[in-house]
Amino acid sequence: MSLCSAAYARTEGKIDVRILDGNQKPVDGVFAQLVNAKDSAMVQYNVSGADGKVEFVNVKQGSYILFISQTGFENYYSPVINVDDAHLQIDLADVTLQSKILKEVTVVGKIPVLQHFADKTVFNVQQSILSSGSNVYDILMRSPGVQIDQNDNVSLQGKSGVTIMIDGKIVPMSSTDLANMLRGMPSDAIDKIEFITNPSAKYDANGSAGIINIILKKDKRLGTNLTVNLGYGQGIYPRTNEGFTFNDRTKKLNLFANYNYSYRGFSNAIDFKTDFYNGSNYQGGTIQHENLLSPNMSNTARIGADFFASDKTTIGFIADGSISKSPVSEGATTYVYDSLSREQSYNITNSSSPNTSYNYAGNFNLKHKFDSIGRELLINVDYACYQNQGYENIVTNYYNLDNTEASSSSIYGSLPGQLNIYSFKADYDGQLGKKGSLEAGLKTSYVKTDNSVNIYDGANSSAPVDTIQTNHFIYSENINAGYVSYNRNIHKASLQLGIRAEQTIADGNQVATGDQFSRNFFQLFPNVSINDSIAKDHQLGFSVTRRIDRPTYEQLNPFSLYINPTFYLLGNPYLLPQNSYTYQLSDSYKEKYFLTLTYTHTINPITVAILPFPGRPDVVEQTNVNLSSLDYYGGNFTAVTQITSWWSTTTSADAFVNHYNATLSGTALNSYRFLWDANTDNNFTITKKFTGDINAYYFSGFDLGYLTLKPQWSLSAGVQAKIMDNRGTIRLNVSDIFWTQLTDGVTTFNGFNESVFVRRDTRMVNLSFSYHFGGTSTSQSLHSKGGAEDEKNRVKSN
Repeated sequence: MSLCSAAYARTEGKIDVRILDGNQKPVDGVFAQLVNAKDSAMVQYNVSGADGKVEFVNVKQGSYILFISQTGFENYYSPVINVDDAHLQIDLADVTLQSKILKEVTVVGKIPVLQHFADKTVFNVQQSILSSGSNVYDILMRSPGVQIDQNDNVSLQGKSGVTIMIDGKIVPMSSTDLANMLRGMPSDAIDKIEFITNPSAKYDANGSAGIINIILKKDKRLGTNLTVNLGYGQGIYPRTNEGFTFNDRTKKLNLFANYNYSYRGFSNAIDFKTDFYNGSNYQGGTIQHENLLSPNMSNTARIGADFFASDKTTIGFIADGSISKSPVSEGATTYVYDSLSREQSYNITNSSSPNTSYNYAGNFNLKHKFDSIGRELLINVDYACYQNQGYENIVTNYYNLDNTEASSSSIYGSLPGQLNIYSFKADYDGQLGKKGSLEAGLKTSYVKTDNSVNIYDGANSSAPVDTIQTNHFIYSENINAGYVSYNRNIHKASLQLGIRAEQTIADGNQVATGDQFSRNFFQLFPNVSINDSIAKDHQLGFSVTRRIDRPTYEQLNPFSLYINPTFYLLGNPYLLPQNSYTYQLSDSYKEKYFLTLTYTHTINPITVAILPFPGRPDVVEQTNVNLSSLDYYGGNFTAVTQITSWWSTTTSADAFVNHYNATLSGTALNSYRFLWDANTDNNFTITKKFTGDINAYYFSGFDLGYLTLKPQWSLSAGVQAKIMDNRGTIRLNVSDIFWTQLTDGVTTFNGFNESVFVRRDTRMVNLSFSYHFGGTSTSQSLHSKGGAEDEKNRVKSN
């Protein structure tokens, strides 16, 4: 037995094959599928490397067919491959792909829209017609198990504390800015989205609810290739997106670049009703009608290169940049009532808050393969700079009941901010013994934020300074981490043991007040995962993980921002991290039906709270607070079904209970609330070049402790046609057809409650077109994810 075969000796099989073109040269980047011989259900997929080799590991015993569908070549089907005790190491004969004229190509197989794995679910955006012409924010809103509240905070399967990445890098923005960026990111720039619910020790420990990783589209074709996309959408306001992806690949060098411009008109109509009490006695309240216009214009670009120094070493760099402008304007009318519910007065607030964000990031990466059995080293060096320039101009006019003006006030503010991230990360992955593998790595990062809020009691900066709201906050943070993860196959089971150690050193300084704080703590984050083939068609899994959610940089900013006479936004520099233990049990049946049961215990959970403003009984504030504890009990069921030869469906449902325990603003909370959601995506093959998609979604409500949201649902549909010898694709879809994706919620405290109803511009008709210029054979490049993942997420608000 060869060394390579011995290294993989196990009860599961390993299948190797090499893919060649008509000139008997290896073909890089070919997508190969291993499917069940009985029902053609996909079991595994992989992509060939520079040597043309593809491998499938941990293959259960059974009968399979190798299927290859590659643009420019004839489809390939292998004879039946039997994996049994006598055939665990299978080296197939070389596969020579036969060239085919592009206009004659008919793609028989395709990647499913949704793929479910032991540790994650993958949503293949380019396979979803409904996603075309849309944006990433809208895609997330209708993704299985994802909820987004009225403040743009994202939850996964009912759990807050989600880490959002783009190509493995966390985006350091507030929840609002991140939402604006995702709304401005066209779906044509996205390849797939990974929902990682059980991250291993390799990932940063931040993110108790898991990770959402948005992977950008990468052109892997040899030679020079260019893909352009155009899109237009119309709701209440128009939206457009235009962009291109460029790739030039030679034997030694791969150059790539992409650019996207988007304009997004967007509006929110919001109604607030706020009531104040003394015991059970009504003291008065307000009713507010608000209209928010928040158009966004964004330019995003990426350029990079991979240099193939040898067959084993690749060196690369990536530079990213974006400029986003949001000329936000808002009008709000507030009616004030006394204790007898009689209208006393009203006021009108008009504000403009233009904001421009400049984001730049650079990454250097090196990947070295030590041998053919998978031992490799990956090094990432990252730098990122995020600058924000904005101001606000708020004018409020107060009126008597006879419509005469009683008084007026003006507030002007400038809101500059900057964040810098430095990160170094090294990861090792390799075989250990005959049946095991080892992952290990080190990471160090340094982050510094410098944010100012300069508020003036007047229409410009020459007015008197508002010393209460004006502040200057400087925050620095150094995190040093290391991890080890061991994987081993034991009979029909696989075992993963991992542990991550992180040291956090943080300092905060409120320059205006002189208040300072320092933190220095060390924590361990274990991870245990077991997967066992308990029967022919069943795969059982169990995992235990510990995770942390550090407060985002925006949440720590101690600023009190005036929005209108009855509402303030307030930061909290004394927020504590929330720590969670998650226990997960999963079962898959025939790789088509998946059941997952989860229990999570969280200490000091961070949540959004709307509270009475101290010393102002008629004013409320929105801030982030720590509650005492949260217990989450949840289950997910996913079914991937081929109903007929022309109709396939993926259906997912979540059911969960949140148990919060806290006392805040004199109000005790000890609640159990049962919630559920369901999502079904249906794909129809009408003709060889014409397909359709229908998606339906229902969510029974949302629970953030003191804030609860009522049910919502939506229905979307779309069609797609391949044109121009299959080089062009035109798509038409309508999202939220009945305009039912509305937010309706209630906040309740002793002495105060508030209801909110939000109508977003979610009903949209989208038309998009994309066209590819260039070759058709493919190739892979490194396109490193980078190492500054955790730091970049925490500028966003949870």
